[in-house]
Amino acid sequence: MTWQIICPPSRWDLKNLQRALSPANYLGLHHQPVGRHGAVPIPPQKLVEKQLPFVHNTYALLKVYKGKNLMFERMVSEAQGQRFRYQLGQDSFRVRFSKENVFERVPPSVMNMAEQLVKRATHMQVSRNDACTELWYIIRSEGIGFYAQLLFSRPDRSAAGHLRPELGYLLCALAETDNDSVVLDPFCGSGSLIKSLRDHLPYAMLYASDADRNTIMRLAQEPLLQKHQGSVHLADARELPYLADNSIDAVVTDPPWGDYTPLADVRQFYMETLSCLYRVLKPNGRVVLLTARKQELISAAQATGFVINNTFHTLVNGKKAAAFVMTPRGQNDMS
Repeated sequence: MTWQIICPPSRWDLKNLQRALSPANYLGLHHQPVGRHGAVPIPPQKLVEKQLPFVHNTYALLKVYKGKNLMFERMVSEAQGQRFRYQLGQDSFRVRFSKENVFERVPPSVMNMAEQLVKRATHMQVSRNDACTELWYIIRSEGIGFYAQLLFSRPDRSAAGHLRPELGYLLCALAETDNDSVVLDPFCGSGSLIKSLRDHLPYAMLYASDADRNTIMRLAQEPLLQKHQGSVHLADARELPYLADNSIDAVVTDPPWGDYTPLADVRQFYMETLSCLYRVLKPNGRVVLLTARKQELISAAQATGFVINNTFHTLVNGKKAAAFVMTPRGQNDMS
């Protein structure tokens, strides 16, 4: 889950909050001015969609808790009697509880106390099934907790095995493309990554390929390559016969993990794929690759001449995965 926190001025020391949280668990954390009557000057949807396309949930931070053994009952109790700048203009609300990214049930007395706090301050009505806004008590594994109001949540329209657009954007951003970049996704699937690249980031030429004929036929009919030149190909990522040696600046891809596409030997598959990518990649190029098969990827990269420069751990559909940023070993030797 990717999320940002909007902090009212003087509510919390931003540097301390950034230090307390692991960068892998939050992606945006900044002050947002709040008006006298609790109105956010920039509409949340505009803030997320126009400025931060990688964000999933956006919260207005109301209170911060610190401690290694945080309990929801204590958090709700401490919030009683305090005045919060709720974002108004909604008719109904519900209160939710999350501990380390998992929804938690609380005793009815705690839920009632949390709901009465909001109801007294806002005169909104409780609606546990179909609320207009949500108040969250969140406990993180870093020994920090939040009381926050959900401002905007991007709907999840991704199908099983497909990347969320926020994650696709972040993978493409790691490629550090520019207006002269030639980019490749050799496992393009439904086109999540090339859509992110097209919509948000610069490139000069885009190649997309996949070994599934039906996938390529569907993708070829979509207007994915509007900004600049691009082409879609039916090809095995372990061969890529349509590409010349040293012709690609950046590879951004999400290869099979062996979950939806059975693989007899994941490490061998990754080795054959990376060997081909090494051939088509320019000496100063880079590969950004997402997988949950971390050890197989690390071993395959070492065997095929790649150096892993950065690793970004994340959760994808509840599975521990990582985005690896790799460059040819020769490039690292020269630097």
